Amino acid sequence: MRSAWVQLQKKRSKRCKQQLDKQKENKMKTKVEIKNVVHATNMSEETNAFTADLWIDGKKTGGARNDGRGGCTDYWANGKVVDNKWEVDAAASARLKQAEEEARNDESLEHYLRCLDYIIDELVQDDLHWKEHQKAARASKVEYVDGGEVYQVKLRNSGKPSPEYLDMVKKCQWWEDHFIMLNGLSKEEFTKVMRKCAEDRRKGLIPA
Repeated sequence: MRSAWVQLQKKRSKRCKQQLDKQKENKMKTKVEIKNVVHATNMSEETNAFTADLWIDGKKTGGARNDGRGGCTDYWANGKVVDNKWEVDAAASARLKQAEEEARNDESLEHYLRCLDYIIDELVQDDLHWKEHQKAARASKVEYVDGGEVYQVKLRNSGKPSPEYLDMVKKCQWWEDHFIMLNGLSKEEFTKVMRKCAEDRRKGLIPA
């Protein structure tokens, strides 16, 4: 009986490993970036209103925009006007199609998230979060995460909080060990924390 149970667990473990290996194999490899992002928060109603340059695998490929009214993000490949007609750059179009194909087959994402416009939207949200965080830091505010929510504390000092001051904050009586201090994190570390909060909220692990 014990032997049969052990064999069953080994089979399950092997099957899980195969599924994880398949997900890694089908994970998007093309690097998608956005640059020169201009946010129009005053126009953002149901979605983030923005314009940005779209880069794929280190090459400027096109652009992206959203009018902030809840519609999907538009994106396009670079091109130029030839004989009064718009001609799309073939190389840029090929990179864009490759990114779209990989996004559709990225098994690390839920089915309804497997599209390039979702990936662009995530990058836009990352950029907006980071810029808002930097603005808060310049205004002498400490930001931390508790239960998936971001909270701010206004300091008496002026200017960006120093590492020493942040250490003092962590020693305050109200500070809890499970809090995550956002100040002092690199952009990559900060983005990872914010994305984890968004993912947990999407999965219903924390209140929306």
